[in-house]
Order: sequence, then C-alpha cells, then structure tokens
Amino acid sequence: MTEGATRGHYDWPGRNVSELLFTAFSKREDAIELAHKVGKGLSDEGVASELHLLDRDPLPTLDDRSLVVSLGGDGTFLKAARLAHLFDARVLAVNLRGPFNGTQAVIPHLRNRGGGARQVMSVAKARHQSD
Repeated sequence: MTEGATRGHYDWPGRNVSELLFTAFSKREDAIELAHKVGKGLSDEGVASELHLLDRDPLPTLDDRSLVVSLGGDGTFLKAARLAHLFDARVLAVNLRGPFNGTQAVIPHLRNRGGGARQVMSVAKARHQSD
C-alpha cells in the first residue's frame, strides 16, 4: 500500500479508487483465473473487486473513481477502455499475450481528455524472431 492509503482504499493521483473491476472475455480462461486469484488476495486485504465478462455480462454501473483492469490483449483493452470512458473511469491494461498495438491508438485520445498512460507494460513472454 502507498503511504497514506488505508486498508480497502487506494489512492490515484487526483482521485481515490472506489472499486476495481477486472474485465476479460469469457474464452480467456487464463484471464478469468488471474482475476479470481488477484481478487481473492485483494479481498483478504479488504479491497472489493469484481469480474466483468465483456462478451456476456450486462453493462456494470461504475463511476469516475472506478478502476477498470483489462486482462487480455488489444481487443480486451479497447473494449475495456470504451467501457471505462462511459463512466469517466480509469483503465489499467494488463497484457497477457504480447506487445500492445492498440495502446498507440488510444493514448493520444486519453491525453486530449486530460488523462494518459502512466506506464505501459506486458506480462507476456517476449517474442523473438529468427533472421
């Protein structure tokens, strides 16, 4: 936890995060499993989180203090970003496959709205091409 944060509450510059919403597609068993594992750990710390399946669940109710955590690839990130935009929520993308191509298209729009990307990373294994 960051200095000044209390149990069950995380600070985000300029806003406090009220809830975490993990997003994934129903076919991504790895993302669903990760959301459940991380959600359990967060629950143990008093932080509520939920899993939203982008291709099955009805539109959730969020607010501008919500953090949407996208678990998947470019398509998951783009759909999660559209969802977050509806509520002026923040989005954090966790790439489970490879480098984000969609990020390059979205970041300028986020900056125009006064937001942007703090850090872009991938948890996927690096792909090497043979010469």
